[in-house]
Amino acid sequence: MKRLVIAALSLLLAQQPLFAGEVIILNENEKAQVFAVPEREVHGSWFLGVIPGLGQAVNNEWMKALLVAGGTIGFLAAGQALDPYAELRASTKSTSTGIIPDRPVESGLALSAGAAVWLYGIIDAAIKDASKMQQALDKRNEAINNIPETDFKNSVQMGKNRYALRLSKAHSSISGANRKDVSGNIVDPDAMNFEDNSLNLEFGFLETGIQFTLKNKLNRSVKILWDQASYIDEFGKAKRVAHEGVRFIERDRSMPPAIVPAMSSISDHVFPSDNAYFGASKWEIHSLLYPGETEKLATYPVGKEITLLLPIQAGSETIEYNFSFRIYGVRAEYI
Repeated sequence: MKRLVIAALSLLLAQQPLFAGEVIILNENEKAQVFAVPEREVHGSWFLGVIPGLGQAVNNEWMKALLVAGGTIGFLAAGQALDPYAELRASTKSTSTGIIPDRPVESGLALSAGAAVWLYGIIDAAIKDASKMQQALDKRNEAINNIPETDFKNSVQMGKNRYALRLSKAHSSISGANRKDVSGNIVDPDAMNFEDNSLNLEFGFLETGIQFTLKNKLNRSVKILWDQASYIDEFGKAKRVAHEGVRFIERDRSMPPAIVPAMSSISDHVFPSDNAYFGASKWEIHSLLYPGETEKLATYPVGKEITLLLPIQAGSETIEYNFSFRIYGVRAEYI
């Protein structure tokens, strides 16, 4: 029964290849590691087995191929030879004008034996297919299991790749004619936590953007000025942002400020507004760092930074917060 199930799976899976691929691991200041992943072979000998013996021949089982081909053809030929009315049965005109005696038992047995040998050839080829496919799949899985795990502290899957990021720089300044810097510090680069006298921010990454929780430490409300916020990608290109709650169709329109009352907090998710697009039947958002199908190893953005500019208004002052996140590792899986 088990072998029959495997044969059936072979029929179903033969047209579903798993192509060869690779897993690329890059860490900042380290040489890229590239691990090859073999393909799962796809055979079709079960289909070739429809021609007696051919399924065995393509698997280099020549003796079995001769036996299957010879047995099928021999038994079928014997079945015809043992039937004295074989030619008459083959004529539709003759069969419609008279009664033809029943086929001799010996003829029926020979034809049945020929059909059985032919069917055996197909099932045997299918089982061989399934066995080869399973061996190739085991080899593929073994190669994947031998690829070392990455020790990224903060990583997120974006498209085909898993990126590791940390908060690398934070700068804030009061805008206006009397522009001046505001002191603050990164509490934990890996936890992506920042704090100054006014705010505490904790960042994280989703596939589509940057999430954050902002705590207002002041005894008065502050505002997030969304229309002045910006995202700067790994190539230095500044982009308008949208945030959670904004209708995608209105992502390029003016957005009202978000008010954070005194001693309270707010959580949100920001993403480049032009990353939103209407797919086949609904709105979707591209991955924040999404490679094209032809992206090459040299273009992975390891060592580059992305930046979120977040203007906060407190009373009559507007403080521009710039948070830069360094991409220090990537695991790209093309399997």
